[in-house]
Amino acid sequence: RARMRHAELPQKYLTHTEKVCLRRVFGHLDLEHDGRLDAVELREAMRLEGILIGTSEAEQMIWEVDESGRGSLSITEFANAYIRAKNDAEAKEPRRLYNYITYKMMDKNSDGDITSDEVFSYVYPQMSKAEVEQLMIKMFGDVVPDDRSINAMNYVRIMQSRLWSRDASAISDQRHNRPPITVPERQKTIHEKNEEARKIVEAAIAREQTGLHTEKEQTLKLLRKAQ
Repeated sequence: RARMRHAELPQKYLTHTEKVCLRRVFGHLDLEHDGRLDAVELREAMRLEGILIGTSEAEQMIWEVDESGRGSLSITEFANAYIRAKNDAEAKEPRRLYNYITYKMMDKNSDGDITSDEVFSYVYPQMSKAEVEQLMIKMFGDVVPDDRSINAMNYVRIMQSRLWSRDASAISDQRHNRPPITVPERQKTIHEKNEEARKIVEAAIAREQTGLHTEKEQTLKLLRKAQ
């Protein structure tokens, strides 16, 4: 299949926002920072987000859009894969990597969720007002949703697509298996420390009084017996 090279792509194919987002996403996935994205990096980047895929799935996602045959993608090949799928009205281009790229482009802070603001800022330069409103209603149930967000799996379901191929049944959302984040213990205020000390003193006094009362009762019992 003929491939569109970077030099053949007019500027109209990418908005300024898309260019910035594509570079950000590529830099996030290029874990070795060598300017190329391979299957191991793609799999590991997705694993760090809590999404597990096998090595073969990651290799297929790269292979489908690999222009040079090197088994890895440059930033140009990465962008070309996005552009071809975006402008493919007949749905003949591979879309597994494209769908993951668009998800990552929307998720600006890489927290695993897409907020309504993130979606709006991504799609607004690319769509008409009517298309934007239709998409926002489809994803969030309202044209101007308040502080709503969706995760990767919900995004895929809503868009009636998948991040991976139909036969990739082993892929699952594993974000619940993320390692726990250690949260520093909150420091107690002076008031809380004083209150805690007061309770300790009160408890000690109460124990002492209870002990004295018990000792007194035992002494009286012995005196009664002696009489």
